[in-house]
Amino acid sequence: MRRLMASMLLTAYCLVSHAQEPLQTYGCGTLYSFGNSFNIYPEGFVRHTGQMLLIDGKSSLSVGKGASQVTMTLTDQNGASSVETVQIVCTEPGNLSGDKRATVLCVGESTTGTVNPNPWTGSYGSGWNWVSMMKAKSMEHGTDIVCLGTETIAEAPLEACYTSHGGWSSYTYLNWPCAAKMDPGAPKHFFKSETMWYALGLRGLTGKEYSGESWQFDLMAGIPFGKYPVDEHPCLLEFAESFGGRYGYPVFEGDIRDWALRLAVNPINEFYCLDAARNGTSAFSLDAYLERYRTMDDRGNRLESPDGNPAGKEVRGSDGKIYRIGTRIVSQALLKKVSVCRPGYVVVNIGINDGDSATSVEATASSLERLLKSFPDIPVAHFVMRWPGACYPGLWAPAYRTFPYSVGGNGERVMSIMPVLAGRMDGRQDITLLDVWHCQSPVSQHQEKYSGGTLDCSVNDVHTGYGGQMDAAFQVLGWLYHAIESSL
Repeated sequence: MRRLMASMLLTAYCLVSHAQEPLQTYGCGTLYSFGNSFNIYPEGFVRHTGQMLLIDGKSSLSVGKGASQVTMTLTDQNGASSVETVQIVCTEPGNLSGDKRATVLCVGESTTGTVNPNPWTGSYGSGWNWVSMMKAKSMEHGTDIVCLGTETIAEAPLEACYTSHGGWSSYTYLNWPCAAKMDPGAPKHFFKSETMWYALGLRGLTGKEYSGESWQFDLMAGIPFGKYPVDEHPCLLEFAESFGGRYGYPVFEGDIRDWALRLAVNPINEFYCLDAARNGTSAFSLDAYLERYRTMDDRGNRLESPDGNPAGKEVRGSDGKIYRIGTRIVSQALLKKVSVCRPGYVVVNIGINDGDSATSVEATASSLERLLKSFPDIPVAHFVMRWPGACYPGLWAPAYRTFPYSVGGNGERVMSIMPVLAGRMDGRQDITLLDVWHCQSPVSQHQEKYSGGTLDCSVNDVHTGYGGQMDAAFQVLGWLYHAIESSL
């Protein structure tokens, strides 16, 4: 009996001790609002694979209109808990000057380019991605926001442009004229680790063949294509022969260095600049982007030209200044569709693909930092989206059918990168790291379908759907209003 009692006491002690262990969570940053209510979700606080959380015993926490702070209790499936307090910056649109226009360059990965109609109505009227949703909501407020970029959807119901590339990492935008990613699962027409090594000329620079060592990945992340002559390696020749003349690559005519030069001179990456690659630490150039794609004066008013091919034409803007229309604006259709001028604000949605790359956490944070610092004297905001899925799918039934949430290797890496990036950004007033991660709906999924009273968002896919995009749009718009008010 004594042995049994001792065993029971030991078991009880272990259970209590386990329940009292500190709960490890992924901390929330400052959130933004424009006086709207919004939700915070426990999935955003999940730190490790297998962890399942609730907020105040529920699947979400509603933050009231105009709140400046909210405190909540998180609990996991084992009974461990922690108390979290989140700060909120609220800027009412009525606080902004009625004649203040904001020109906002929107750049991102596939989570920016994804098209998501309202799943309940099938409409694109309130937007189809976070950029257009931000624009639609600003129109409701009567604020004047121009979303800049090179693409939009056909027959868009509102004017909202952006520049996006699915699968691209921060170092792709920074250093490459085309798609490149250190991920064996990347599409076949992407430069991958081995071909990247030789395309960057790193055998010639280091004297080493590619062997997949960690230092090689980190070195590749920091070298722009075109800085060094390419190495004539069989894998690079095979790549050029396989994809030359397709996917935007030049036709391969037998000389790999000539092929690489033609790619660098006519890049797929809208921001790539060969001169910057040769003379600087990256190939990223906002000036090159403007030279190729400008269609507006710097007030955000569209330039006009009677020419059927207006590329390179000098015209006078509404501000009285002379501007040169972009060299790639070769038709009147592009002059009316593309929206590009020197931005007053920049929003960068990059990170999921950095989570898939082979670089170290430090090297990845460095790439993100360099990208965000590539817009001097312009306020910049950055955010990354979370994989969809709910900790407790049953709590969302029957209105939603959702995929179970798990952070996985990609999510854990992103959550390791962001605190390092935040440390690098500490004290900077011109760069803001937005926290969409904690307020992005878990029951929102690209390819979601509504039928019979249920939104089926149970597909296992990295891309969020309509609701998650709207949550991102609200955070971006809240930050933008705050940035505009701060400049008045």
